[in-house]
Amino acid sequence: MLFSIRKKIIFFTVVPVTLLYNLIFGIHLYLSIHQATDTVAKRLTEQVWHYANEVDAYIVNLVQQADIVAGMIGSTSDGLSWLPGDLLLRTLDSNALLRGIGLIWFDQGSGQLEGIQALRYGQSIKVVEGIDTFGSLLVKAWPRVDDDDHSLWVESDSLQNGGKIISYVQPLLKGGKRLGILKLDVCLSDLRVRVIDTNVGQPKFSIISQQGDYLHTDSKTARRAHHHTIFETLDVYGTPGLWDDLSRLIEKGKPVLRKSWIPMREHEYWFFGAPIRSGPWWLITHIRRDVALGMVREQAKVDALIMLISLLLIFTCACLVSDRITRPLTQLKQSMDDFTYRQSYPIIAKMSDDEVGSLAESFQQLLEKLAERDQALHDMRANNIGHLVQKLRGQYFYFNLDEQGRIIHVSPSIQSILGYKPVEFLGPFSRFIVEDSQRELFKEQLQGVLSDNPTTFELEVLHSDGRHRRLEIFWSDMFDVKGSYSIIEGMANDITERINDTRKFKALLDSAPDATVISTPEGIISMINGRAERLFGFEQHELVNMPLRLLTPLNCRSTHPLLGDLGSVSWEQFCLTGFESYGIDRNGRVFPVDITSNPLETDDGLLISMVVRDITERKRIECELTEAKEQAERANRAKGLFLSNMSHELRTPLNGVLGYTQVLLQDREIRAEHEKSLRTIESSGRHLLSLINDILDLTKIESSQIELHPVTMDLREMLSDVRNMLLEKANSKGLVLKVESSSDLPPVIVADEIKLRQILLNLMSNGVKYTHSGWIRMLVEQRGETLYFAVEDTGIGIDKSGLQRVFEPFRQLKSGYMAGGTGLGLAISRHLVTAMGGELTVSSEVGRGSCFEFDIPLEVGNVEDLQGCYRVHRDSYCPELPESWKGQSILVVDDIDSNRDMLARLLEIPGFSVQQACNGAEALEALDQHDFVMVLMDIRMPVLDGIEALRRIRQRPHGRRIKVIAVTASVSQEARSGLLMEGFDGFIGKPFDAAELYELIERQLGIEFKLTRSKQMLSADLDELIARLDKEERECFVQYIREAVEMGDLESLQERVKQFEGHPGFQELNLYVVQLCETMDLEQLECLINKMNVNG
Repeated sequence: MLFSIRKKIIFFTVVPVTLLYNLIFGIHLYLSIHQATDTVAKRLTEQVWHYANEVDAYIVNLVQQADIVAGMIGSTSDGLSWLPGDLLLRTLDSNALLRGIGLIWFDQGSGQLEGIQALRYGQSIKVVEGIDTFGSLLVKAWPRVDDDDHSLWVESDSLQNGGKIISYVQPLLKGGKRLGILKLDVCLSDLRVRVIDTNVGQPKFSIISQQGDYLHTDSKTARRAHHHTIFETLDVYGTPGLWDDLSRLIEKGKPVLRKSWIPMREHEYWFFGAPIRSGPWWLITHIRRDVALGMVREQAKVDALIMLISLLLIFTCACLVSDRITRPLTQLKQSMDDFTYRQSYPIIAKMSDDEVGSLAESFQQLLEKLAERDQALHDMRANNIGHLVQKLRGQYFYFNLDEQGRIIHVSPSIQSILGYKPVEFLGPFSRFIVEDSQRELFKEQLQGVLSDNPTTFELEVLHSDGRHRRLEIFWSDMFDVKGSYSIIEGMANDITERINDTRKFKALLDSAPDATVISTPEGIISMINGRAERLFGFEQHELVNMPLRLLTPLNCRSTHPLLGDLGSVSWEQFCLTGFESYGIDRNGRVFPVDITSNPLETDDGLLISMVVRDITERKRIECELTEAKEQAERANRAKGLFLSNMSHELRTPLNGVLGYTQVLLQDREIRAEHEKSLRTIESSGRHLLSLINDILDLTKIESSQIELHPVTMDLREMLSDVRNMLLEKANSKGLVLKVESSSDLPPVIVADEIKLRQILLNLMSNGVKYTHSGWIRMLVEQRGETLYFAVEDTGIGIDKSGLQRVFEPFRQLKSGYMAGGTGLGLAISRHLVTAMGGELTVSSEVGRGSCFEFDIPLEVGNVEDLQGCYRVHRDSYCPELPESWKGQSILVVDDIDSNRDMLARLLEIPGFSVQQACNGAEALEALDQHDFVMVLMDIRMPVLDGIEALRRIRQRPHGRRIKVIAVTASVSQEARSGLLMEGFDGFIGKPFDAAELYELIERQLGIEFKLTRSKQMLSADLDELIARLDKEERECFVQYIREAVEMGDLESLQERVKQFEGHPGFQELNLYVVQLCETMDLEQLECLINKMNVNG
């Protein structure tokens, strides 16, 4: 019950009244404290004003006494010719506040000042003579009195008991002529003690001059620190501006109050001040706020205590009253709870004559009617359940027992299950139980159900024919309708057949070849077979009802999918196939296992069946296979490393051959027969380079390290280059070399140009190699989303047995040995085609030729993305630096003379100034003496290698501005990526390619070479270029040239042909036309027009 009637009474009556009372009392207490604070402040202000007036009255009295004495002395006939010692003694003795009285006069006879004074020493008075006894008073008072004959106050230099001696000086006149001065000494400390009562609150008083000097002070801080002014004390308190506020207000002639927080004391202090008019001085006092309000706070605490006591009284009274009201209702509720939860029918007595008593009588009548209804329902229930159980296919019977375990009712279905009639089964249930141990079990279960702790159990009972039957008993305790005794209501299920099936199932499990474990979704083992006992070393009774975790090592439990509570997971998570984990046996031996599991739906609920197989032997074999594989991979890596090192050693001398060939081919004056010889050298060198690359490609393929680098490329131009590279060899054998492409072939595609060129070169060169007469044709078509290639020849062909071996590395047919080669071309081509997303196939017939086919995915490119023409026509043009770059220096660093010389000559062709160094140390010295825009750095060098030299260059102030290019014979992508990570701006491989070198320089330095032809374009070259052009674009191009030639305006022709720079096939022709315009060669322009018209 979250909110009882009693709580409602308190919440809706007592709480609002209490809160209102607290609010009113709190407001009253606040206002009272505020009013009392103002009253205390006002009283203290008036007290200071009163004390100031009292002090003022004593000072006025002192002044009047001085006037009387002065008058008496001035009224004598002989003035000061006599010494009035007696008068001074009487005057001093008559006023206890006087510390001394004295006279100073000028003696006419001696011409000197004379003086006499009476001084108080404790209880005695002494008269002393002589001007010396007046001290500094003579210096302070005599000149001032001489200036104006008025009385004045003079401060002494001495302090006595916290106060200064103040002297009142009165001039002595007779007939308007000054005779001398009279002085009266008074200590303001005596005046404070006589006038001011400090017992109330113990305030601290100070008498201060208008200049802020202490005349008297009670302040312990000022006295301890020997302060002479109030400014020193206020500085210590941390309130230096307080005196200005007090002085401004006191000057108005009224008492003042100023409140201030003193940081040093961490308290608020009240400062009071009032003027002493006759002084003129000021009376200042201060007191701590909490001390001044001590009585107010004590009264506030008393008021708060009274409020708390009244609240407790209110709350206590409310609780007692609410308890008195709700007690009958609580008793009535308790009786109804007994009926509801304890199945008893209590007798509710009449509690009172009010509404609660009437409610109790109504509840009692309701209970009596419910008892009658429950009795009828119980009789009907027993009859209905008996009939219902009788229809449950003869496996269940319903029964009732009393507290002694005697059957008082049984359903008719008992006859079909145990063969007894219902009447025969009445009586003690234990007489049908077979064994004594089970009779004890029955008694224990009977006591349990009577104790409201029923459980399901099994019993062996006797059938009427003498057989034993297994019964599963379900029962529960219930009271009779009056709640006087218990009736046990039960249901028996004949599970004899199920027990037999279970035994058969266990026998089946024991015969399984693998260990089988059955558990609940909660991870509790329900059953294991004999193989599991032998595998884990446990007996069945030791594992049943134990956690499944017991069979799994500790470090594998967190990752095991079948461990933990699986009651809320889906069935799919129960299904494991070939899950590998580890098991642990009784002796702690850990071994690998293979687990297959499935869920089992049974009458008892969901179970998980697991087949566990020891895979120790299999793991041993796998380890041996893994070790063998690693050994093979190590051997393969060793082979790759050997091939890479050999490639490096071969590329270094080959670099000199190809490099110098390219240098000589740049010579415009070279003779034709020499050019032919150089091209033969270059062709042979490049062929050797391709063989080296084939070996390295095979190494990459076997290591699965093929990487594609797609670029935008001119497809028709690349096909023409492949044909031209093999054309000379084909012509020498009298073969026809054809390249055919469909009209819808896209001019620009995106693909790995190097690998595609390598595939086509391998296939075409094989065709030329194995064909002795006839033709070799390459067919290229677009087929949907793919690009189709076919290379056909009329060569010797391949037999059926050779078709199976033609793609194997280092495998050559008999004809291959005669033709030469490594036997790697087709193997590499097939792997490259596969890497590009296609498949290379072959069909052949001996004596009639072969056909190699493949297709790759087609991706159409943009013309604007095409790269420059160096790569395609590297021998056609010489690069030339812009005028602003001519003479810029480049440093070449290499330990091999031929490499340095060749690079230097290639760099001097465009117009660079080149310097050379043999190693990294010499390169650093050269950088100290000259400025270079670029450094070409070899990696492997004596003294100081290229990488260390680069690090030292980058450490220099301007070292990061210099472009440093790595020159290396390592061709692997990993090696080149490592060089970029070391800090090189780029790299170029050996053997050098002049076109690649010039392209790299353009990219790194951000320049663009001017191109001039190294030699006149041959007629065959023009025919080939013109044949590749689109008809409409060719006609437009010819029209531009014809109009410019007729008008003689070659300058405009150079601008107009630039419109064709982005069109495929026009790059080379544009450069040729520009060169003819620069040389004003109109004859060659007319020849070009005629050739284009003829071909058109």
